[in-house]
Amino acid sequence: MTSTPASADKRMSTLVVALAVPLVALIALVVTRAVEGPSPATAASSGKGIVIKNFAFSPKTLTLAPGTRLQVTNADATQHTFTADDGAFATGVLAGGKHAVVTVNKAGTYRYHCDIHPNMTGTLVVR
Repeated sequence: MTSTPASADKRMSTLVVALAVPLVALIALVVTRAVEGPSPATAASSGKGIVIKNFAFSPKTLTLAPGTRLQVTNADATQHTFTADDGAFATGVLAGGKHAVVTVNKAGTYRYHCDIHPNMTGTLVVR
């Protein structure tokens, strides 16, 4: 069976698309990570982040200096909030995959919860 120029062009086009799609996806992932900031794991390991995953805050207790920017990342697929029991801070509703930054300037111990899932709780110590 001989190949026609049209069928060779079609095979070449298919090959180009098959190689281009993963490359574009990889570029999009790199750009998205750069725009969104540090990953949840990076934020949590730096000691300046709280990750919401599996309907829990991690770490459950975190100590920060006053004025530290705290990134709260929702790694669940469902919506959550990060809300101080006394109203000192609140992220509002965070959709899955989103994050917010809060800054607490006043020293103290702040108990917090998720407004949507009140059984989710934790403690932020600012000193």
